[in-house]
Amino acid sequence: MELLSNGSHIVIYENDIDRTTSARIYKLINGQPILTIEVPPSTRTPAGINSTSLIYSRQFIDLETGAATDTGWDKTATPVYITSELIVACSPEPITCSAWDMNDGTPTQRWSQAYAGRLVHSWEIQHVGDTSSGYIKMPIDNTTHFVSLTDGTPHNSQSSSDHPEFIAAADGWIRIRSWKDNATLTPDGTPTGSFSTPTARSSAKAALLEGGSGTPKISELRRAYESEDISWANTSLVCTQDGGCRFNGKPVSLPGDSHCNFSRLTDGYVQNNWTVSPDGRFVIMKTRSRTKQSTACIVDIAQGRVTERRIAIAPRGDLIIAAEGTTLVGYSPDHQ
Repeated sequence: MELLSNGSHIVIYENDIDRTTSARIYKLINGQPILTIEVPPSTRTPAGINSTSLIYSRQFIDLETGAATDTGWDKTATPVYITSELIVACSPEPITCSAWDMNDGTPTQRWSQAYAGRLVHSWEIQHVGDTSSGYIKMPIDNTTHFVSLTDGTPHNSQSSSDHPEFIAAADGWIRIRSWKDNATLTPDGTPTGSFSTPTARSSAKAALLEGGSGTPKISELRRAYESEDISWANTSLVCTQDGGCRFNGKPVSLPGDSHCNFSRLTDGYVQNNWTVSPDGRFVIMKTRSRTKQSTACIVDIAQGRVTERRIAIAPRGDLIIAAEGTTLVGYSPDHQ
């Protein structure tokens, strides 16, 4: 089973393209997930969720009423970037993408653009800035484009055949290549500088960092990666190859023989894929995966340990809600 969540709504569905599958929408009421809507079986699976709708390639399902509304984009297009304000959908060969302002459930087209290539790697799309004037990093085949959300224009396209990691900062990007050949970029992908990182086994590698104003700036991330300076960070998880990890300066233990290891936590991906539970008791980090159901590494702050879960999860208050088979299960941080 797969799980999507937004606010008080949780959706579980089967991800099986070989047969019709259904989706169920739950709403958290007094801390309990209550089944409110069963979506009719379909040969398509949900592409994502925002604050009002469950998004399919051809229709929206209202999270409160279950009412279905046709999407405005081409029937062959798949949503690749979803927010409550804007959705970008792309159709294949030749790739044509269009952006749609949601307007409280009445989508209107903002722009349409054609791009060279065959496949949009939707699971690697990230954004910098707001949905009006920001940019998304759109990987197509082996090329990375920095696409303006204003008009869809691609900027500063570059090869990604060596699989660099791009980390979204508040004011641009950090590009990481094996932690040796690194660059800073403006929101539209223009290079502004380069730097290297320490390579000794005892060197501290930052898995996640957050500053006083939220998402770190380029200069702050560069200080952390280049000289191990995290003095500016309010939240931090740093690890060494031979010395374990520290969360906000306190030791945390990693599970043995798992995906929550040094290389997975410090490859740059986690920096843009983590969240703190609303009560501040634990941190959930997702490691790299080409599926929606990636491995979750859960930092139990009080216990000083990291727990791995390989099922779909969502943090809610002091619970981790997980889809196990066709059942939603709630775990407290002390009983993961």
